[in-house]
Amino acid sequence: MPSISRRNLLASSVAVGGTIGVGGLLPASLLPDTLAMWRTLLRTIPSHTANPSVTDSHVVAARKDLQASIDRAQQTWDRVSDKETASSNLPAFGDPGRNITSAQDYLTNAERATGWDAIVDIRLGMMHAGRAIGGARLALDKATGEQLADQAREIQQAIANTRQRITYTVGDPQVDLARLYWVERWLGRAKLNSYRNGTFVGQDTPITKYDPEDTINTWGTHLQARRQRADAARHYKELRATLDERSIPGRDLTAHVRDVDDQILADTRDRMLSPKSPNGARRRFAHSQRVPTELFAR
Repeated sequence: MPSISRRNLLASSVAVGGTIGVGGLLPASLLPDTLAMWRTLLRTIPSHTANPSVTDSHVVAARKDLQASIDRAQQTWDRVSDKETASSNLPAFGDPGRNITSAQDYLTNAERATGWDAIVDIRLGMMHAGRAIGGARLALDKATGEQLADQAREIQQAIANTRQRITYTVGDPQVDLARLYWVERWLGRAKLNSYRNGTFVGQDTPITKYDPEDTINTWGTHLQARRQRADAARHYKELRATLDERSIPGRDLTAHVRDVDDQILADTRDRMLSPKSPNGARRRFAHSQRVPTELFAR
């Protein structure tokens, strides 16, 4: 296989994603956490594959996961003796009974759908199942901020372990980088959802203070985070299996990715992380779109 230069790697990335955003198709483990967050938020969906390819076996496993979460939510809610009073004391969106019904509706939709459409329904169902658990635990006086902080650490460690196993070995760069894009994107979303209310506000460690709304929301985002991490791990495993079946020899682009990453960080750190105008977010987005041309068209 011919040598892949930085220009060729970028061309593959642009063909996949239109722009590479803040860091582009680069492993999040190579970036500072704050920059990785911005990159995940700003990057566009690959034009090569508007929706990720999801196998039937992946969907079946995800459906089972949602069913298990619904069962857990129902079992927790069943422990509450006075459901009417408990529901009236919870925020409206946190009513466990309603959330269990919503989660079941999304599971029904997922059983009728296939591929990516089914995964979308399953993730939404996980959010409602998580909210039901959070609401039920509040009603049982079993919800604590420390528990959610421990849960966040567990999720983040699982994400880190998954990232450590990822390599950028590809056969067809355009196709394989598109699939690796989804692996990285889902891990990034999972990391965001591991924080309180699914929001990253610069915290280095999980927050331990939660009001009832935070508790219910965070249980929802935590179950979504677990599902997104599992989806990423499954997608990556299937990509590796596909590469093993191909006759095209694979090439490890991890070193090239790291080299490109270093250049992007060096060229954009000051203007993207320290914008001087009050319109900071807009400047970040505009700069992220100009990075590929400025760096590699020389």
